Amino acid sequence: MIRLRRALPWALVFVCVLAGRTRDASAAAEIHKLNFLISGNPSSLAANSYNDYLASYNSNVIDPHGLESLKSMHFGWFFQTQLRYFVRQNITVDMGWGNLGADQKQEYLPRISQSIDIDTHIQTNVWNVGGSYYLQPFNAGDFQARMYFSAGLLSLSNTELKFSKNELNTDSTTTLGSAVGTTNRYDYNVQGQQEGPGWYIETGAHMFFAARYSVMLGVMYRSMSVSAVPLTLTEYDPNGSVHTQPSPTGPIEADLSGVSARMGICIGF
Repeated sequence: MIRLRRALPWALVFVCVLAGRTRDASAAAEIHKLNFLISGNPSSLAANSYNDYLASYNSNVIDPHGLESLKSMHFGWFFQTQLRYFVRQNITVDMGWGNLGADQKQEYLPRISQSIDIDTHIQTNVWNVGGSYYLQPFNAGDFQARMYFSAGLLSLSNTELKFSKNELNTDSTTTLGSAVGTTNRYDYNVQGQQEGPGWYIETGAHMFFAARYSVMLGVMYRSMSVSAVPLTLTEYDPNGSVHTQPSPTGPIEADLSGVSARMGICIGF
């Protein structure tokens, strides 16, 4: 009798473990018809025209002063939100919005109490609509993985290319510009809210669990650009006067094509 009482707690533990395993084994991955995707995607950038401008600025302005050259803009982040709706078990309709951006900052200290700050910036808003085709799933307990292929159209809006230079207390031998005074800045901006078309293709894996959350890992190639637009040169001096004139470099095309690595989390509804 005493042995039975001692063995009873261990028997209860054993039964609980078995019950837990049975419940886990009977669970299945949750597949929701509507999924809200949030992803942060490291991305390459073409930006050929803008990089040509930076290379020209290096050779004509930076290098003659013996300063560190500006780097080309070939990497950025594509943050995206997307709705994916399963119209069939293996087909989704996708639509969403994202922001693609890249920036570079460089500081020079020619002499004591002097500074030159250069900020280069690329950004655009990206709208997409398309669809995805899912292959047969791989199932393992409460886990399911499905390979997918996606394609669709892109639309760019509010595209901006910006080059800004700020100088503090520079003189005629250390300045990188020709402005009179101790502070000047040059801004090269796409005029207005430029728009442009594009398209994308994508492939990857969508992994489902016994929860409303799922994970997407994939690779996307996108082709998108904004046609050449006129840029302006704006100069600010310490007296508060502003001088604006057309940029001597002429129009610059915003080619933002590239490859992105999809890293996203989906919330099922």
